[in-house]
Amino acid sequence: MFRRQSGGRLVTVVSTSGLKIVPARAVYAGTKNAVCTLLEALQQENTDGVLRTTRSTSRTTSRSAT
Repeated sequence: MFRRQSGGRLVTVVSTSGLKIVPARAVYAGTKNAVCTLLEALQQENTDGVLRTTRSTSRTTSRSAT
């Protein structure tokens, strides 16, 4: 879809639970961490500038190069 429209931004709100692990929440934390990892990989693989990503928590925002 992003290629068809010549670009776009994927915005995701991520949970800090993926960063701060607590007992009995391993699966939840793992899935939240996976979202961060996926967005980081998309940022690194994007070499043509079609897809930009933004991940945000209540504390930080990380944007790919525009």
